[in-house]
Amino acid sequence: MKHIPGKNERFMDRKYKPSLSEVFFTSRESFSRAEWLALEKSFFSKLYLKNGVTKTTYAERFTDLNALSLNYLPKDEVLEINDVAVSSGISTLEWYELLKEKGYKVNIVGGDISVDAYFLKVFGVVSALYEKGYFPLQFEVGSFRFPVMVVQGVLKSLIFHLFR
Repeated sequence: MKHIPGKNERFMDRKYKPSLSEVFFTSRESFSRAEWLALEKSFFSKLYLKNGVTKTTYAERFTDLNALSLNYLPKDEVLEINDVAVSSGISTLEWYELLKEKGYKVNIVGGDISVDAYFLKVFGVVSALYEKGYFPLQFEVGSFRFPVMVVQGVLKSLIFHLFR
């Protein structure tokens, strides 16, 4: 799919909530860079992990800090960096790319409490994104997204009424 200017403007709206299909099954070529970055930022900010934290990460948020770090890192030795709580890892990747571009020898590892997610689609209409251990991150029915807290509340109510 080719990018059509103006077609994806909805992704620039901070209130827009992209679907799982838009994020995982649409070619990046369908978006301008600004649209894709807005899509990712919106998507990750709406995912609540088991510990109640969202993956509030987005591209280019540490550009000034990354540049500043160059003044304090030795250029004549191999840097071994362990970046923790990386969320999606985009900031770690950007820092790594900057260091390599500036001639640093660097090995960098990024980690997070949750780095794997699984996608399930049933009947072509119901979709779920979940973590290891089957903890749900997001549900969709058609084009409607449901926060995990809403779905859990409905399921608890349903189970209560079925088995009381």
